[in-house]
Amino acid sequence: MNNTELWDKVCTTDPDHTKHVNQRGGFTTIDAYHQIHNATAVFGPVGKGWGWDYNLVFQDGILIADMTMWWGGDRTQVVRQCGARSTHKRNGSVDEDAAKSAVTDALTKCLSYLGFNADVFLGKYDDNKYVQNLRQEKQKPQPKRVEQKREQSDEEKTFHQLMQRIDSAKTLEEATAVGADASQVQINNKQAAQMLDDRIRGKILELSQGVLNNG
Repeated sequence: MNNTELWDKVCTTDPDHTKHVNQRGGFTTIDAYHQIHNATAVFGPVGKGWGWDYNLVFQDGILIADMTMWWGGDRTQVVRQCGARSTHKRNGSVDEDAAKSAVTDALTKCLSYLGFNADVFLGKYDDNKYVQNLRQEKQKPQPKRVEQKREQSDEEKTFHQLMQRIDSAKTLEEATAVGADASQVQINNKQAAQMLDDRIRGKILELSQGVLNNG
């Protein structure tokens, strides 16, 4: 794997999932759930393909989320970062979302170390032309995936042909021949592949018992 393969894959941010904040000189925020969606698309479901553990620490009116983010089934690949949020708003009232915001801040930082939304953190979103180009690229019509549809259609046709053959098999030799042919083709739909395999196994068992009984 190229060292920057993951980075290059996730570094570009969809402008529709960002928001410009005018405070502190102005900066761009990224929708947290969009980040989680993108990480899930790469690593798998939260809790299985990736996830995070954290401790909350209170210090001088600040909530600090000390987070370790992991990915991979064995959880040996980790990134550690901290997020922080004041426990009170500017008007002096308690910020009930302080803990949530600190955790979100920490998770965003962890993901950024892997390249997620790197264009935002590299300051590219300060360039209006860059953001405009992203929007224009998104509006371009996507090429039709005719070839993929054709392949899917061929796969479905093969599946139905094999199902018809095994259902109509009258002898053990015929059923075994269908099984041999099925082993030579690839059916990407796991549910369909399992259904076909179960049907072939069941038919072979049925015909085998018939041979034994007749013998």
